[in-house]
Amino acid sequence: MSDVRVHNPCPHCGASGRRRSLRQVTPTVATGYYQCTDVECSAAWVAQTEITHLISESAKPNPRICIPFRPVLRTSKVATPTPANDPEQSPAQMVN
Repeated sequence: MSDVRVHNPCPHCGASGRRRSLRQVTPTVATGYYQCTDVECSAAWVAQTEITHLISESAKPNPRICIPFRPVLRTSKVATPTPANDPEQSPAQMVN
């Protein structure tokens, strides 16, 4: 996977970064080595990518890895409004 263009802008000049190599640290963390495509800048940097949660579940989950499905939403004391299309809401509740 070397020499792959990615949208990872240079922290100095903002030009595109080019990933030169990628090293898998753990099943959920990878370290990428990048170089600026602007010849006058030529900065090089290291960035880590981490899988924090899943958006959709895998059809072939790895039993050795535990990745949360999505972050837990914060609960507040303020009542959450019910959507207008909530099937649990009776017509009498919809009229104020």
